[in-house]
This record gives sequence, structure tokens and C-alpha cells, in this order.
Amino acid sequence: MYQYDDYINLENSLDLPTEIRGKCVRVVSVLENLEDIVIVHKFKLYVVNEKYIIGINSDLK
Repeated sequence: MYQYDDYINLENSLDLPTEIRGKCVRVVSVLENLEDIVIVHKFKLYVVNEKYIIGINSDLK
């Protein structure tokens, strides 16, 4: 499960916006359905489905 302030790695999928493909981003919130994650990258918010997350980046904590 992901929680606030986790850093996650996203896959390089064509379904994702080009700004966040293959990036390490910060979790802001988890939506009620527990599958969609709100992330922030360069002061912009994105909603990403859990299937695009590769894993948690523990090096940044």
C-alpha cells in the first residue's frame, strides 16, 4: 500500500503523460478506490492508476 510522502517509480508507458513516464515521483494521496494514486511532479498533480507503478523508491526516504 502506498501512503503520503512515499516516492514511487513509474513505468515508461505510453498511457502516461510524457512528463512523468519512467520517473520517480512523490505520492500526495490515495483515492477512495485504493487503485488511483495522486502524485506530484514539478508542482503539477497527476492521478495515476496503481498498475503503472513499478515500486517504492526507498533510497529517497
